[in-house]
Amino acid sequence: MSPEAIGIAAGGAFGLVNMGILRAVAARMEASAKSNEQKRTVSILRLVAFLDVIIFAVLGYFLVPMFME
Repeated sequence: MSPEAIGIAAGGAFGLVNMGILRAVAARMEASAKSNEQKRTVSILRLVAFLDVIIFAVLGYFLVPMFME
């Protein structure tokens, strides 16, 4: 397996775990959100959770080969 593939897999896995945690936090915040500002914060947190998967996979693709060689 190439270092790039290992980086994508590891980054994607870490991103998915982080996504689950951030979405759980967003769900707890949404339950107590009363104002529009708090609801907007929840939606931004959900967006960041989705972007985490992509960002960590890309970072893994570039960083893991640098450390493996």
